[in-house]
Amino acid sequence: MEYFKILNLDKEPFSNSPDPDLFFQSCQHLTCLQRLEIAIRLKRGLNIVIGDVGTGKTTLCRQLIRKFTSDKDIETFLILDPFFDSLSEALAAIAAMFKINTDNDSKRQIKEKIKNFLFLNCVDKKKTIILIIDEGQKLNDFFIEILREFLNYETNEYKLLQIVIFAQKEFEKTLRHYKNFSDRINLFFYLQPLNFFDMKKMVWFRLQKSGYAVNNAQSLFTYPGLWKIYRQTRGYPRKIMNLCHQCILMAVIQNQNRIGWYIVRACAKREILNSGNNRYSLPCFIIFFILLSVLTGIVFSNQSFLELVKSKFIIQGNGKTINLHDKNNFNTNISGIKEFIHGKEIQEQSRISDILGQIEVKQGETLGKLVKQIYGTVNPGIIQKILEINPHIKSPNRISIGQKLSFPCIPVKINYSPDQSFLIEIANENSLESAFETLRLHTEKDDHLPIKLIPYQTDKSKRQFVLIYDQCFLEKESMQKKIDELRTRLNLQLKRLRLWDQDTIFFSVPCRK
Repeated sequence: MEYFKILNLDKEPFSNSPDPDLFFQSCQHLTCLQRLEIAIRLKRGLNIVIGDVGTGKTTLCRQLIRKFTSDKDIETFLILDPFFDSLSEALAAIAAMFKINTDNDSKRQIKEKIKNFLFLNCVDKKKTIILIIDEGQKLNDFFIEILREFLNYETNEYKLLQIVIFAQKEFEKTLRHYKNFSDRINLFFYLQPLNFFDMKKMVWFRLQKSGYAVNNAQSLFTYPGLWKIYRQTRGYPRKIMNLCHQCILMAVIQNQNRIGWYIVRACAKREILNSGNNRYSLPCFIIFFILLSVLTGIVFSNQSFLELVKSKFIIQGNGKTINLHDKNNFNTNISGIKEFIHGKEIQEQSRISDILGQIEVKQGETLGKLVKQIYGTVNPGIIQKILEINPHIKSPNRISIGQKLSFPCIPVKINYSPDQSFLIEIANENSLESAFETLRLHTEKDDHLPIKLIPYQTDKSKRQFVLIYDQCFLEKESMQKKIDELRTRLNLQLKRLRLWDQDTIFFSVPCRK
């Protein structure tokens, strides 16, 4: 099925072929192309581009060739697979590309003919000859030596042959063993995965280039959906292409006009299952059988069916384990499996303990500010978890006044020694909502007062939200002096915070030194 025709696209936007028309010029890719062009036009010799699998080396290679297509004074030659069995085979292949006749010639004679070819074209005809090698990590020892010799063909002003090698990271180890070759490197460029913003622009760019209108391209994937794609692919273009392709297919099948976090997650799980790991095959079969039974009206209390699913296996998904052994809760389990099939979060009472609480957004508050006040730090991992449980957030940069946001429990690993420090307790509440209102009250009165909210849990049934003065005191006297000072400013009964147990679970960093 050509889904791009269903979406009124001119062509497939997320093809895994290196189409130069769909080449997105991210900052690093554009920089790499510009530096390669400068090095080639100045005839500097050897240039190497290193990148991990799927970072866009092959696409960049095709784009480089395309860049010089219209220039009659530049000729490009491409070696897709540089692995050769022998020196003679490698020399013959290069000579054949240069259209040099080598019938019954020795290795020395072939090298001499290649040198004459380069002098004739690069010196007499003033041309630039570029040899581009893809998959450079496959280069043999003797081929590297050939290239080193070619780099010795030069005038007083420039190198005759311009070499560009695109290779994976393991090629770095090869370069370390050949100092006389690596010393000749003019440009060494390391391709990194895309950052989130470049990935987002790349997805929009490819959709627009394939026929999507600008507004439609920017609205097809929701912000949480894009963030999930980034987290799943870690910014590797090839993985992004594959996952976006699967997401659009699923959206077409489900008749969805937008691709959000749930669709991306379902496609990401499918990719994992199709990667060759078959340990989920039996649970997947059970899920399929249950779904089929629901559609055909089979009664799940049937004894034969109970015997079928009574086995060693449990099904795990969406953060919950569904135990098929439990006959007493079998209907509940079936319901849970249905929700898992449809890609919805299981909103059961057992999941409530995973939420710290809800905060209603006030004027002047941003998501970053709220996260900083609750967790003590802001990082993409925390933002991702918040987006997962708040699918109504369209963009983390745009939250509305009056909007209610849920905040998950994210334990923090802390090496805390309570016997060696003193803390000042300002207030202690039983809920995030009341603690945050108290925090707002004090910060509105005094913006410069360093008050910190510490959510913590001493056991499974008790969670507290304490407000402290954000400083540890190593001496009791200095702590008492600060308490006396703060009583005047806050007009509150302050006290030393009781010691936390060693097994206390923190959801924010307790304090700064």
